[in-house]
Amino acid sequence: MRVYIMYKMKKVIFPAILVLITLILIILNYTPGTILSGWDTLHPEFNLGLYLQRIFWGVWQQHQGLGALSVQSQISELGRLWYLWIPFRYGYFWLTLIIGPLGVYFLLKDKSNTGAFLGGLFYLLNLGTMQHFYLPLEMFVTAYAFLPWLFWAVSQKKVRSLVLLFLLSAPMAHTPTLWLVNFAALVIFAFLLDKKWSLKVLFIGLIVNSFWLMPSLYYVLTHGGEVANSHISQQFSQRAITVSKEFGNMFDIALIRGYLFDWGHFDFNGLQFVDLFPVWKNHLSNPVVLAVGYGSFAMAIMGLIISFWKKISLGKAIFPVFLISIIGIMAFIDTETLRFPFTKFSLLLMLSMSIFIGTFLNHVCSMLRSRHVTYILVFILSLIFIFYMFPAFKGNLICNCERVKIPAEYQQTFDWFNSQDPNTRIAPFPVDSIYGWGYYDWGYEGAGFRWFGLPQALLDREFDRWMPTNENYYWEISQAVYAKNLPLFESVLNKYRVNWLLVDGNIINPSSPKALYTNELEKMISASENISLKNIFGKIKVYSFNLRVPVKSFISIAQNLPSVGPAYKWSNLDQGYFDVGD
Repeated sequence: MRVYIMYKMKKVIFPAILVLITLILIILNYTPGTILSGWDTLHPEFNLGLYLQRIFWGVWQQHQGLGALSVQSQISELGRLWYLWIPFRYGYFWLTLIIGPLGVYFLLKDKSNTGAFLGGLFYLLNLGTMQHFYLPLEMFVTAYAFLPWLFWAVSQKKVRSLVLLFLLSAPMAHTPTLWLVNFAALVIFAFLLDKKWSLKVLFIGLIVNSFWLMPSLYYVLTHGGEVANSHISQQFSQRAITVSKEFGNMFDIALIRGYLFDWGHFDFNGLQFVDLFPVWKNHLSNPVVLAVGYGSFAMAIMGLIISFWKKISLGKAIFPVFLISIIGIMAFIDTETLRFPFTKFSLLLMLSMSIFIGTFLNHVCSMLRSRHVTYILVFILSLIFIFYMFPAFKGNLICNCERVKIPAEYQQTFDWFNSQDPNTRIAPFPVDSIYGWGYYDWGYEGAGFRWFGLPQALLDREFDRWMPTNENYYWEISQAVYAKNLPLFESVLNKYRVNWLLVDGNIINPSSPKALYTNELEKMISASENISLKNIFGKIKVYSFNLRVPVKSFISIAQNLPSVGPAYKWSNLDQGYFDVGD
């Protein structure tokens, strides 16, 4: 009986330690009374029924301004339905943080429990993991959690497990290029293990993911060039490509250190713009810490060599993935599609390095004759990995700036709009940012979150990139606001069938406070006979606009229209509409 108990304990002790270390990280990175947000974020908990409706009918995103085809594959969130009923966003990130290292452990454990444990521990404790969780977004942590398990299912040739894992990992396709890069690596891995099996992996992956792949393909074929031509992309992409290249060198790749280490000019602490990673940069300035980081990469290289020397099939099959991840992060391709190569390839680098480190340490442990010496070595290396990522154990795995308390007035606003016609359209103000990036006086900054609680369409700048008509609204409305031209302002509202004005007094502009133009906007509104105040929620004011043509449905058809020329695609003034209307 005692032997049986010892045998069982031996099987679970290392996974249990992995989970325990992860739970310690979780506790130390949770702030009670806050919710988890992000620069880019998902908040289904604001209105779960609405969110489920939007992802189920996810090919057409009616709430995005004038409506837009889905390029971000919101429909891929169907793979996360098992979790969405839990109104606790922290929970999904904690689950993925636990699941990922366990996947590496079971991928490696056929060879050695000790090597598998240390490989899984490295997957948990490296700079890449920190960067994917620091500014949390579901698609990256989904990939973090399920990539190791996908490679495990392929290595074990488990068809049913592979089908389930493809479904669970589908939300990584919120940005389809992330899924495509990882899927291509998985198929290559399968090909090197077994050519016939790789065809099955390819077929299963495409079939299971066809529910979002087909709409994405349709968007690429019909509107593929529009994202790159949008103003936000043109202003932002070159900066992204340049910074990515700056960190596309072997010194940073060895540390899995990416572009966010040079992205501090975006982070505003309420008083000034600050560095995004002050604690981590200070930590990495310690030569001993850097030695651990480069030493980990050296262990990975040794594991690679041992894989070929000992003819270890897992290591040999993962080598092309390792090589592809390095080449990808080097950012050789200047393209809007891969403007942040680090986010697309770093997870593959983390996974392949973890496998090679586990392989190397398994070889080292196999040469040790004493079991006690082996466990002492495992203990010391565990402490070294913890030392390397020690700021994470001081609450710096997730940025404090993303643990926020959203004022109650937003939920009050959402509740009020839930009683209004969902076919109507809301115009948010102020319109000061050409980047669609908002700063709020209660501590949030990012691309926005309000549409997750509003059943109506919102003319938010976040949606400009996906349909040109959405962006043209911004140029026209900003021209009217900054010109303080009330007739033109009302003409734009009529043209775009705007029923509601949502003026958010919580929004600030740290660089140029006067650019908000809130006082000027409200003076113009007060002078209008067609705009009236409907409700106030804290600093949020909701106005209604009396349209010339009342809204009957989201889409309407007009007849006997006048003809106006010349035609144009971009303009901040639609003189034809101003003169003759529809």
